[in-house]
Amino acid sequence: MRRLLIQSSVLAFAVALIVSVFALSSAEAKDPKPCISKSFKYKKVEAACKEGGQKAAKKLMKAIVKQAKAKGDKNASECLGCHEDLKKYKNTANAVKWLKPYVE
Repeated sequence: MRRLLIQSSVLAFAVALIVSVFALSSAEAKDPKPCISKSFKYKKVEAACKEGGQKAAKKLMKAIVKQAKAKGDKNASECLGCHEDLKKYKNTANAVKWLKPYVE
């Protein structure tokens, strides 16, 4: 009897955990984490941030990095070429200039 009680408690906990993970996932999908920056030099970056938040902006930037690598552009071929860090994503002094060929 005690074993059955423990098994049902574990099962209830597992179900609750799974339900909460799905709830968080769907909440994030509806309300994406906003971009840190609030001012943009290029409409393509601004549109990505407005439409899909950080996730969309990262997708755009990863595509740009891929293009830059294919062209042999060493300035824009990695995240830290244009950003001082990957927490606040502060731009380097040349970031706007280096990004221009890929967003216009």
